[in-house]
This record gives sequence, structure tokens and C-alpha cells, in this order.
Amino acid sequence: MKITARTAAVALSLCLLSMSGAGAQSDYQSVTEIRQSTPERWQETYETQWRTITVDAPIEVPDVERFPVIRIVTRDAVDESLLTGYKQVTGNRNGNLDAIMGTPSHTILNNEKIRQNVSFYNGEIPDVQPENNSLPYTEALGIITDACARLFGNIELSVEQTSILGRVYRFKVVNGQREWLDPVTEKGYYFIILNQGFRGIDYEASTECYDVLGLSNESYMSEPYVCFSLYDADGYLAHFTLRQELDEVYADVPILPFADAKAAIEEEILAGRLRSVDEIKLCYAPYYDPADSSILWLLPVWYVRGAYTRNPSREFTPWLNSDGSVIDSGVETAEVVYQAQLGALMDYNDSSRSRRKAPAILTWDDIH
Repeated sequence: MKITARTAAVALSLCLLSMSGAGAQSDYQSVTEIRQSTPERWQETYETQWRTITVDAPIEVPDVERFPVIRIVTRDAVDESLLTGYKQVTGNRNGNLDAIMGTPSHTILNNEKIRQNVSFYNGEIPDVQPENNSLPYTEALGIITDACARLFGNIELSVEQTSILGRVYRFKVVNGQREWLDPVTEKGYYFIILNQGFRGIDYEASTECYDVLGLSNESYMSEPYVCFSLYDADGYLAHFTLRQELDEVYADVPILPFADAKAAIEEEILAGRLRSVDEIKLCYAPYYDPADSSILWLLPVWYVRGAYTRNPSREFTPWLNSDGSVIDSGVETAEVVYQAQLGALMDYNDSSRSRRKAPAILTWDDIH
């Protein structure tokens, strides 16, 4: 059942409470109650027709007192006076900034390759440093956060990915095998991606389609982020795609608890489609403003990412080198997103123009 922003508030409340998968009035909780009632981990084993699925993943609930509904827009371009220290600014427009500090990176040629490449995710602290680079990880993060604060003021950022990349080396191929030659760069570098959050709550675009629908209008919903290729304190390439809050629509809204989301997500597991739960959290997902597609509404969802395929009998097959080493695990991942007010999974087969229009909001007055 699709409920759009054109639905009257009273009708919405009645529909929400009668929808399959939605809870009764007493099921809705505050974010504080959800934090108290949610287990630290989702730990369970499921026997499906095709295989055994074991779930063991931490459940993230934001440490906030309220879960407001807010609207966000593209961030304004940066004041030119703040960019004078950069060697080159290749783009500065609403929502996006590209800038180079110090010496640009080496352009990698066909007979050159970076030898070291290891990545860490979701704030994990690296246990290695870039090759021949003495810059500690904590100092690298400090350089990034200082640059962001100077350019954009107080914004919420969390580390999504840290890649440790080594020096660039020349190589030649002999009898089908790569032989490394001399390095062509002095040192390796950090590649760090930080995602923007709002009001202490993570943002997940939730736009991945299990079936490719080609909904190009959803590209605007992508996660706002910052990424740095950082060599030292005076040398980096930076890209910023950020948003800013427009206003607060509701100071706090009721949310369906983890148990409701779990029941809906379990249906995907038992159907043989969702093969693992690698991440689960309560966070924001964006919806388009019904009257202005440049404005996004942020609403609560239970967000899951894991191995996923539409074919329940399909087994994931790794891609191998000729020597038998693994190039890629072959595991495909996707999102399963439970709308924590509507009480239903996002329908990724829905290609209607109203698919991601902001629905009417269920308030505390509606359920009391």
C-alpha cells in the first residue's frame, strides 16, 4: 500500500495501523525506548529450503534523545576567501567542492601500479600505515576534520572507509607473471571517506534496487560525503559533496521498534534472498518533498545491508586468478530497508514517480 504526501493525516493514521506488518499503537516507541529495548546484537540461525543462514551482527541505535523529522537541501558554495590556501580549486558550486593542497598526485601509467591496498570500514582504525609514510592515522583524520570545519563550520562526519595505499611501482610482465621494478613515487597515502550525518543520526540513501529500474531521479538522494587522498599535512586532494539542514518539521516522531523490522526482514531471509546481515541500524533515509524535488525529507528507517540475490537457489561463486587466488568473493550485496513509521519494507520493484515522495508523518498526537 503506497501512502503519499497527498494522503490526509487522519486517513494515514488509520491506514498505518491496519497495514500488514505495521504495529498497533502501543508498538510505537521513542528513540530512547528503542535504545533500551533493542538487543546489542541480532543473533539467530535460520533454516531455509536452500541453506542455513546465521545472523550475528551488532545493532546500531543512535545515542540521541529525540528523532526529529528534518528537511535538507544542497549546501551553499564555499566562500572564495576560504579557498586562498589551496593550490588549485577545480570546482566550487552548490553542494560540491574539489580542491588540491600542495603537489598533485602522480598519474598512474599503464605499466605502473600501487602495490599496497588494504581497506578498513565503519570507523575501524587501521593497524598499518601507508608505505614509507610516517603520518599517523589520527593526525591524518585531524587534518581532514580541521579542513572541513574551516570550510563548512560545524558538520557531522563519521568515517565510512579508510584505505591504506602504497607507493606506485613500475612493473613488467614476464611469462604471464608481473615483476615489480623501481618505485616512481616517494610514499603511499591515505584515502579516507567520511559520511555526513544529521542531528547525531546516520544518513543512508537507501536507493539501491534489487531490480535495475533506472530511476535516475533518485541520484540526488545519494549520501553526502567527504573524501581525501592525503599524503601529508600539506598535500592532499579533497572532494566534498555535502548538504545542509533547511528546517525541522517535527521535533520528535514515534518509531516502530527493532522487533517489527526484524519480522519483516526475516521474510527476506526465509525466502532465500537475504543471505547475510552485515550491518543493521536505525537511521535516516531521504524522501523527496512532494512540491520541490530539491528538498529532501529525512525519516526513520531500520537499515540492513547484506548478501542478497533474487534467485534463492543461486550460490555466490568467487572470481579466481589463473593461479587460483581470489580476485573477488563474488558475493553481491544490497539493502533491505524497513520504513519505521509506515511499518513496511521499501518496495524496490515500485517504479512509480511517487515511489520516494515524502509520506504524511505519524505524530505522537496521532497515536495517543
